[in-house]
Amino acid sequence: MSSPATNVTQVMNDVVNAMLSIFDALAQALQQYAPLIVTVLITVGLFADVRLVEPYEAYDRLDFEIPVFEEGDALARAWQRVEEIKQSLNIIEQVVDWLEKHPREGFMHDKFWKTAPKLYRDVYEGKIDYAGKYRVKLMPLFATLKVPAGKASARVEAGRGEIFYYVESDGKDVPYRVRVVSPSFRNVIAFKYVMPGHRLMDLPAIYGSFDYFPPEWDR
Repeated sequence: MSSPATNVTQVMNDVVNAMLSIFDALAQALQQYAPLIVTVLITVGLFADVRLVEPYEAYDRLDFEIPVFEEGDALARAWQRVEEIKQSLNIIEQVVDWLEKHPREGFMHDKFWKTAPKLYRDVYEGKIDYAGKYRVKLMPLFATLKVPAGKASARVEAGRGEIFYYVESDGKDVPYRVRVVSPSFRNVIAFKYVMPGHRLMDLPAIYGSFDYFPPEWDR
């Protein structure tokens, strides 16, 4: 008859083995899907969008939808792009409507006006008819900006999907390190899995449906 200690050990081993099996399954799933960007995942029924998950700018005040398809093929990815264009037009219409109702309201931070020439404010407030008579240039203050030493990261929804920025500063006017992870960089791994088994004539359609852009990938 086994001792209580032996039974406890066996139970703990079973629990650990079960957890390892779960972690292994999760690792395989992440290896398959994690590198892919939103524009690919939402064509296989998976939903994610930074504008809704972590709203920034004015997206939390806009009404829009994220087109999701479940077929997962090149045609679904193409139609998803068409629906995205429709949603973009919807967003633009909402923004233009807001701008027309709130002219020159809250666009520039108060800190800017403390250092900006009077001409800037006069043009901004409509006191001077701009009409191309003046050139409002970027102030040297912002061109030679020195940020405190530290690290910062941010992600936004770009034209081809989520883009991630990492910036590290050592207190100088030039970043110590900058890392950009673009949508094309993440999506290129998908070609390894979707291309095999198709005919050569199918490859242009598959390639185009991912909206892969080599200059964007090369970081």
